[in-house]
Amino acid sequence: MIKQLEFSFISEVEGVLRVKVESKRWWVAPFRPSETFRTSPNVITFFIGWGIIILLLNLSLFTKQGYTPAIPTPIHFTGSSLLDASWVGLRFVGVLALFSMLPVKWPLALPVMWGISISVSSLAQLGLSFNDGVAIFLMRMLLVVSQWGMLYCVVRLTRGTQLRTRMVVSDHYIIRWGNAFLTSWRQNWAGVVVTLASYILALAALNPLAL
Repeated sequence: MIKQLEFSFISEVEGVLRVKVESKRWWVAPFRPSETFRTSPNVITFFIGWGIIILLLNLSLFTKQGYTPAIPTPIHFTGSSLLDASWVGLRFVGVLALFSMLPVKWPLALPVMWGISISVSSLAQLGLSFNDGVAIFLMRMLLVVSQWGMLYCVVRLTRGTQLRTRMVVSDHYIIRWGNAFLTSWRQNWAGVVVTLASYILALAALNPLAL
């Protein structure tokens, strides 16, 4: 009986401590939805700080004397704009896929910082498009949402590939990586394809050369 009471008391204490720890890290939880994104709060803090810096740089540019925003062009699709937008989107996916071949995760921070910079810049431009018409504003909103979604899905694909490469049994690293990438792709392909297609369409409609 005494042992049961001690065990129950210890379990309650551990539960309270766990809740306190998670409450201190409430802002980290959205960035850690699965095993793939288990990382230290310092890393998340760094990325949030990097996004704030990029946002401040964009705002300082927009408020700079002599700055004139680009005149928005009507929404339209052309073969050239679709090719340009496809190249931009596929290039980002391809770079992260190459980084998934590395056996360590810290170099992955470089393309993530690149993706955050692009997404935050688009978010800052979204705030300037209220007077450009409902269609352009909605298209820019689709662009921002698809950029963040693509960053999340592709990073999930990349990090999942890195983790699974260690578990594939093979003497050849390329074979291990290829099998791990296919496994991770089967689990994440829907999110990658949907967000990439949305990003390409939104970017092509807004003319990527003018962004």
